[in-house]
Amino acid sequence: MSAAAMAAMFMVGDFACLCFIGVGGSLATIYADQPIGVDLMITGLAVQVLFTAIFCLFLGRAWQTQRHLLRTKGVLGYFTGMWHDSAVHDIVPNSI
Repeated sequence: MSAAAMAAMFMVGDFACLCFIGVGGSLATIYADQPIGVDLMITGLAVQVLFTAIFCLFLGRAWQTQRHLLRTKGVLGYFTGMWHDSAVHDIVPNSI
């Protein structure tokens, strides 16, 4: 999954949770004698924790992948995107 897709998923999920929390707060103020507003706020908070946990799992996996590429291909190959050994040797010729 690309970084843009992960960020978009997190932003949409976070926005939806904030909407749940906001609507729940409004309902809790309007209908103080019924627990529907408080229940909706708690649901929004629980779903927000779930979205954050899923995002952290994806972020951890992306970090492991990038760390592996950096360790195996070196800094030059990592930053230039040229991860084949022959392509890196063409850019940095031997000094001998």
